[in-house]
Amino acid sequence: MTRPNDKLELFCPSPGWPRLLVSVRNVAEAIMASEGGADIIDIKDPSQGSLGRATSSTILAISHHHQLQGQIPVTAALGELKDLDDLQCAHLGRELESSGLSLVKVGTSGLADEDRGRSKFFSLHRLMEENSDRPMLMPAAYADAGRAQAPPVWEVLKWAGETTARFLLVDTFVKDGRGFFSWIDSTEYPELLGACREASVRLAIAGSLREDDFEILFDHPPDVVAVRGAACSGYCRQAGIDSNKVRRLRQLMEHHRKPLSR
Repeated sequence: MTRPNDKLELFCPSPGWPRLLVSVRNVAEAIMASEGGADIIDIKDPSQGSLGRATSSTILAISHHHQLQGQIPVTAALGELKDLDDLQCAHLGRELESSGLSLVKVGTSGLADEDRGRSKFFSLHRLMEENSDRPMLMPAAYADAGRAQAPPVWEVLKWAGETTARFLLVDTFVKDGRGFFSWIDSTEYPELLGACREASVRLAIAGSLREDDFEILFDHPPDVVAVRGAACSGYCRQAGIDSNKVRRLRQLMEHHRKPLSR
């Protein structure tokens, strides 16, 4: 039986270098991402939004394929927390038992009422913790929280600090070309990273990242850099994964590589 700490160390060893997470929608894309040098495979359906949930059969097919191919960590998006009721959460928990997923992510859009959002998040978190064969739960905050009607990033960080995973994803909700640094500037970002370090929360950064963002990002490297569009042809997140684009991102990470600040 895999313990939570084992899952977390497989997903993101600490201390270590920032890891490259690539979101895919099927086994073929997962293979392309792996061939390009992705450290982590993430499963989502980009046609269903920022954290669109793929079908259960797709999630299991990709996860099981990559377990057989060398233990590359696999994560999955579960959609928006506001759309999951208790019955759906219980069903998801059972479905994901022994899936091999390290982490699953839920978005916080529509939960600007922070008390309601916190209650729903920790209800799902407790359900996932009932069985250690289930993946750990990671909250996803939105840099463009106002557009997502979501709690502020700093509030969701507090939730992450109280979980087993102690991991926070910061993404963008609306995919209109305005990325992470359109909403959290280059001076606020180090403050966010510092707050995560102080809370012993590992940080994943996503949100329409482009090559130019890497220079800013790697002045203060996060634990995980998460991409979809940047790994697709023409920066189109609805297009297929291009292994050459993934390879290029790996090269950029190596070029800017610095030790993580712990």
